[in-house]
Amino acid sequence: MILYVETNFLMSIATGRDSQGDILQQSLDTRLLEKDPTDNLILHCILNHARLHPTDRKVFLSANVKEFNTPEVQAALHDASVVKYLVRTQDFLGWLESQ
Repeated sequence: MILYVETNFLMSIATGRDSQGDILQQSLDTRLLEKDPTDNLILHCILNHARLHPTDRKVFLSANVKEFNTPEVQAALHDASVVKYLVRTQDFLGWLESQ
């Protein structure tokens, strides 16, 4: 299972784990989150990584419901096989325990 936590992807970008150039260009070309370019970049990192790991079960944890809990973002996460979006750590732990 892969757990995406919003702040980890900023570190991933800064340390050069993924192909930042492509992801950065995608985030500039496709604005899923118009108001916040940083969150848009985080989302594109998650989507890119999720597509690179199609067989892993993926969950996204972020309390930023204003940005990430919109129909457009939820559809993009679903299309990238992110099976669950959770807002609270307790919800994640409860979900994980039930698996």
